[in-house]
Amino acid sequence: MYAAGKSDSVRRLAMLPTSSVRLGATHATANLHLRVVLDRLSDPTGRDGRGRRPRAGSRRVERRRARRARRRRVHPGPTRRVDRPRQVAHRPPVRCRHTLAGQRPEKRWQPGGSQRRGAGPKESTTGGVPSLRDLVPAEVTEASDRFMDQLHLPRRKRPAGEAETSRHRSDRVEFVGDFFSAQLEVILDHAVPVYAAGLGVPPPDFMAKGHQKGMRFLGVASQSRHAEKLAAGGVDAIVAQGTDGGGHNSPIGTLALIPQVVDVAGNIPVLGAGGITDGRGIAAAFMLGARGAWIGTRFLATPEANIPDYQKAQLIEARDRDTIVSRSVTGKPARMLRAAWPELYERGKVQALPMPLQSVVSTPVLASAEADERADVFRGFSGQGVGLIDVVLPAAQVVERLVAETAELLDGIGTLAGIECDRSAPS
Repeated sequence: MYAAGKSDSVRRLAMLPTSSVRLGATHATANLHLRVVLDRLSDPTGRDGRGRRPRAGSRRVERRRARRARRRRVHPGPTRRVDRPRQVAHRPPVRCRHTLAGQRPEKRWQPGGSQRRGAGPKESTTGGVPSLRDLVPAEVTEASDRFMDQLHLPRRKRPAGEAETSRHRSDRVEFVGDFFSAQLEVILDHAVPVYAAGLGVPPPDFMAKGHQKGMRFLGVASQSRHAEKLAAGGVDAIVAQGTDGGGHNSPIGTLALIPQVVDVAGNIPVLGAGGITDGRGIAAAFMLGARGAWIGTRFLATPEANIPDYQKAQLIEARDRDTIVSRSVTGKPARMLRAAWPELYERGKVQALPMPLQSVVSTPVLASAEADERADVFRGFSGQGVGLIDVVLPAAQVVERLVAETAELLDGIGTLAGIECDRSAPS
C-alpha cells in the first residue's frame, strides 16, 4: 500500500493499480485528494487516449479547469506559490463628524486617494486647508468628467459677485462639521416649531434647549432598531419611512415597516411614510397603527415646491416602474427617477463614494443638468407612488383632497363589500 497525501506525489503512483493506492489525508480533504488521484490515474501523462494534449478550449481542458477551480474554492490545500500581499484599493477618510443628527461617522478611509492605479495623495486645492474635494480619488473625478463630455454637459462656475450658497460650499470640510453646528444654533434662535432629523437621533442638549422653547422633534426611522434609538433619545414623534418613498429611504417596504415601528415606539406617535400619495395610502397607514402620514413626492408636484419646472413635468409623466434606488447623488441609498446619472452607477461603471464625498462628485453634474434642463441626465427624486400624480396643484388643494379622500374611506369602511362594521359601543 502506498500513501498519497499530496497531489505532487500522484504521478509517481499513477502507474500502480488503483486498489494499491490509499489516501493519507484527513476526512476534511479526503474527497479533494481522491478526485486528484482518480484524475491523474485516468490520464497520468496529461494527454488524451491517443497521446496528444487536448486543444486549448476543448471540453477536456475546460472540465479540467473547472475541477481545479472547484478544488480551490472548497479547500485551497498546500501550494507552492508565494503568497503576495493583495493590492486593496483604499479610499480616503472623512476627517470630520456629521453632527447634525448625532449619526455615527462613516468608515474611516486612509488618505491619498485610490491605490489601484498607484495614485498618490493629491495636493490640497485650498492652500493646505483640508478639503473634501482633495479626498476624492482621481479616477472617480476622471469618470465624472468623461460622463459630462459624453453627454455634452458644460462645466459651470459661479459668476463673479454671485453669493456663495451651500452648493458652492459642498467641498469644504466645514460644511460637514462646524457649519451644521452653527445651523442648529440658528434653529434654536428662531425657535423653529418642528425639527425633523433624517440622520440618527438629534443631539440631547439640542433637544433639551428646543423643548424649553416649545419646539417639537421628529426622527425618521427606516428600521425598527432605528425607532428604538429614537424613542430612547426622547423624540416627540417617529416617521416610519419604507423603501417606497423618494429620497433617502429604507430597505424595508412601507407596509411591513409601519406596524413594526408602531410596536417598538410605545406611546410615541408614529407617522407612516413611503409611497403615500393619496387618501388610500393615508387610510392604510391608519389601519397599520400610524397616527398620521408623512408625504413628500405628492407635494413636489406643486407650485410651491423648490424644484425646477422640468422635474415637476417628469413627475407627471413618470410611472411606478420609473424609479431607482441609487447612491449616485449623496452616497446613501436614495430613490429617484431613472436617468443617465444614476444608471451609470447601477451598471457598475463607477462605484459611489460614501457621504459626503459623493456629493462633491455629483454636484457639478447635477448643477449643469439643472441649468440646461437635461431630464435625460437627472430627473429628480421621487417615490414609487409617482404614478398616482397626474397634475400640478397648489399645496392647499393637495391637502384638501387628501383629507377628503381619507375621510371618505374611513367613514365608508363599514359599507365595503364583505365587511361588516359594528359601530355600537361594546357591552
